[in-house]
Amino acid sequence: MTYNFKMYMSDEKLDEDIELNAIIFSENNEYEIIENIDDSVKELFGNIILGKFTYSLFKADNTVSTHKIDKGDILKNLKEFNKIAETVLGMYVSLDRQIKLNNLFSLRLKGDSYRVTNMLESKKKLAYEHTHSLTNNLVHQRNNDIFINEKTGSLKLEVTSPHKYSTDMLEQVVKDIEDSVLNKKFGKTNESYLNLYSTFAKINGMKNLDNFYIAIGENNEIEIRNRKFLKRIASKIYEESVIITGFYKSYDKYSNDKILKIESYKNIFSCHLSNLEDELIYDIEQKIQLSSIRLKFKISGLKTSQRTIVVEKIETV
Repeated sequence: MTYNFKMYMSDEKLDEDIELNAIIFSENNEYEIIENIDDSVKELFGNIILGKFTYSLFKADNTVSTHKIDKGDILKNLKEFNKIAETVLGMYVSLDRQIKLNNLFSLRLKGDSYRVTNMLESKKKLAYEHTHSLTNNLVHQRNNDIFINEKTGSLKLEVTSPHKYSTDMLEQVVKDIEDSVLNKKFGKTNESYLNLYSTFAKINGMKNLDNFYIAIGENNEIEIRNRKFLKRIASKIYEESVIITGFYKSYDKYSNDKILKIESYKNIFSCHLSNLEDELIYDIEQKIQLSSIRLKFKISGLKTSQRTIVVEKIETV
């Protein structure tokens, strides 16, 4: 069961007055802060859940009694704090039981280097980044109702939400990986499909990874077995011939790849000019240096990643 804990700036308990909002996972005594305005409130919250919060009361005989909230459990500590917050501190808080969270998916990494107890922080951070990438390509709008919960043992990251979101595309990508299929023309959601595919390839390439597993929705966990195919296809997921137009953003003439960055439909592309003739590269550099207006380029080339193009032809328009 999960609980929603909130601290408010006023006694009206309006959403716009929330100073801190956290989800408490009672089953494994963990939490996740999803909204925080003030560092001092965050510090107070930290003391409460760690069992370090103390407060004083005046007794009838004018003596002072000091009390500490330390129940040995995050939820119990917050419940106890909830009882005294308003009367003792003049703070307004709420602790509400939430509906059962729906499983979006879970990712488990297996290997000696991926046990939570001895795992390098850099590897755990990378695992979280890949999990965020999978999540963001399933749920396109920015949401505060999606939580990543870490399990012990082999690193397992569970992605849950009180709302239901479609996992059809994730299921399709997993099926296509097992069938050694890469569908570059997936339709309107083609970019998200390729991004999901690319993230699986990046997970597959993590060092010292023995196996990795995915569980989607309420389905059982399955192992991603077709890892040789993922390794072979990794550099070709975004590969296609493209023609784009966009406005000049920056140029790095000192890089080996001669990287020109352009903006096209709010996306920034890194365009590598190094395969072009030196004379053409010089001409582009002169136009960039001497132009008094924002240049617009038309570029043809090979797309090698989500936002990288190896340029074969370039012209100003």
